Amino acid sequence: MTDPKTIGDLIERSGHEFHFKVVEHLRNKKNKSGEPIWRVLISPYYLDFATNKSREVDIIAEKDFRIIDNQQKKTILIRFFIECKRIEKDTVLWFDNVNEHGIEERIYGDTGLKLPDSIFHHYFDTIRDKKKYKGAKLFYSGKTERENEPIYKGLNQCLNSLVYYKRNFPSDYSAFSFRRERDIPVFKLINYPIIMLDGFDKLYRADDRSNIKENFQLEVNYAYERRASGSLPTTLNVGVSELFIIDVIKFDDFDKFLEKIDKEIKNLFKEKFD
Repeated sequence: MTDPKTIGDLIERSGHEFHFKVVEHLRNKKNKSGEPIWRVLISPYYLDFATNKSREVDIIAEKDFRIIDNQQKKTILIRFFIECKRIEKDTVLWFDNVNEHGIEERIYGDTGLKLPDSIFHHYFDTIRDKKKYKGAKLFYSGKTERENEPIYKGLNQCLNSLVYYKRNFPSDYSAFSFRRERDIPVFKLINYPIIMLDGFDKLYRADDRSNIKENFQLEVNYAYERRASGSLPTTLNVGVSELFIIDVIKFDDFDKFLEKIDKEIKNLFKEKFD
């Protein structure tokens, strides 16, 4: 019989314990009726058309916000693409001025709203409070192969999966197929790419060598092929380039982030909640 310590070592090295910790945290969120708030998929696979290989993302999670639009019940569907990572080596990040116009366009593309300064959106934090922090652009942990950098792997996995769903499914598509059969129409789908870290103890800023304490964002310009309108995924494709903002979250601050997103949705579409 295998030594339990050997099994414990396998579990520890896998990283899946942290992965499941994040899953259970979302599953344990309940509404006033005791029903789950979040629908959670663990490690869903998708086909990478560029390599013709199967890929996975750690978590896809969805939540509905019920609204009234033109006297009809609808929902705002938010979707998290989460990649869970442990940072085991000291990692330095370089922060730079954010692309203000790009962030405004990202928000408009996600919500359909042109935002005045009075409207809350957490992507705007990087613009409104420049002294606090800027967007992270570069990172390094001493690994010779960039593909082995946890943050690099995290951003690729959450963005690749997000782009796959965005590229191949309609804007009201739910990752949970049963949902569309019984639920109300989707007014807006908003995607959030996320890298979830077990802690920030080994993360440092390059500008002042200080330890990073608070959640921050990676700003990534991402080019990919998108099928042309009305075409099949394997036929006519067009090249596009988009700015994505990836939230990098410390697990201990996950609840703060969830509260911020709740506030964000209700402020962006407050006339729909009245």
